[in-house]
Amino acid sequence: MRVLLCKFCEYVCKLENGRHSLIGVFDDVRSSEYPVDHPSFYLAFELEFDQEEMGSKLDVVTKFVAPDNTELLRSELKGEVPKNPELDHLRIFFFAPVKGVRLTSAGNYRIVVTSTGDIVHIENLPVREVKVAPPGSIARPDPSS
Repeated sequence: MRVLLCKFCEYVCKLENGRHSLIGVFDDVRSSEYPVDHPSFYLAFELEFDQEEMGSKLDVVTKFVAPDNTELLRSELKGEVPKNPELDHLRIFFFAPVKGVRLTSAGNYRIVVTSTGDIVHIENLPVREVKVAPPGSIARPDPSS
């Protein structure tokens, strides 16, 4: 099994033609204060299986983990990998809504994807602290960054 796609999105939907639409893809979060309550979002995944994996047990767990390794969210995909002898590879797309999450500090949050207990992918979500200029002042870029 391979993870072809693992993205954080503001919205994901399945279209009438069977295709999926990912809207508002983001790769980091920025806040000037912590903790911060991040609004609802989606986790989108695409997995690929080889012919010899078809028909095998499907046991995929995705965890959203804080910098201190605290598990914030968990999603599970269990069952059997569908069989299709006409295909060399099979792709499964799925997404999980997240009703919002409290980010307690800046740091490296991440999605950890496991298959039958083995880590197969890690997707980082850096959460950065940003400075906010006082009202009425002009924000200038920090030359050290």
